[in-house]
Amino acid sequence: MEKLKLIKVISGLMVVASVSILNPIEIYATETEGNSVQSTDTIVNNVGSELKVNSEKESDKSLNNKDTVSVTGVMLNESSAVINQGDTLKLKETVLPSNADNKKVTWKSSNTDVARVSSNGEVKGISEGTTTITCTANDGSGRSDTCKVTVYYSYYNKIGLLNKDGSAMELYSDENYNSNNIVSEAKNKRTYYAKASSDNISVNIKRLDEKYIKVFRATSYSDIGEVRKAKLVDNDNIVLDPGTTTLIIRVYNNKPDSSIKYEDDNNILNEYEVKVELDK
Repeated sequence: MEKLKLIKVISGLMVVASVSILNPIEIYATETEGNSVQSTDTIVNNVGSELKVNSEKESDKSLNNKDTVSVTGVMLNESSAVINQGDTLKLKETVLPSNADNKKVTWKSSNTDVARVSSNGEVKGISEGTTTITCTANDGSGRSDTCKVTVYYSYYNKIGLLNKDGSAMELYSDENYNSNNIVSEAKNKRTYYAKASSDNISVNIKRLDEKYIKVFRATSYSDIGEVRKAKLVDNDNIVLDPGTTTLIIRVYNNKPDSSIKYEDDNNILNEYEVKVELDK
């Protein structure tokens, strides 16, 4: 069999060979630069044939054969969170390994009536309830992580301090009792200041189920003024000391009992410190 050699064929082009010879001819192609060629064809009885030459450099092959780095894990910065109706929470994801080929993720809320989540992980509270926010890797690995989000009504964090006669006390964000710093809604992990006109006051947090609310009165402090010890008191009958009394108000996820301690951080939803000055 005669052979016709085609020199320097361009990758991906169709090479048409037509010859006038009775003997079969095998057409093959080679590259002068060490490229691989994966196609040959044979022409018989003067019949023309089309030959597609697959020309690919060895260096290109190694790139195409590169192993894909799949996602092995997705981690969120929060496993559970509490927000008020209308408030937002930004969740941040970490995709592992850091050199994964596709690090894109998809966010989803199990109950969009309670909270919705955007494509960048921003959660917005819609109505009271609980939902699960799931962050899933887009590379098909199935890796994901979740965050349980509890949404309360917008008035959930409001603290009410009442004098003995039932009159309300203002909450201030600074100890100078500046009228410009009166707060209408307390925030978690903050310290507030108030003046009482009677030595017997009550504390009320506007929440549907107040059995999960406990008030403590500080009894001793550290050298830098932080509360060291505190005693549980009756929400409706708090006797103030002369001068300033420090109250710690805690809201629990589950009612503290013999099996759930007051100091269980995993059970504390919100905590406020209020320094009440007896103004007589």
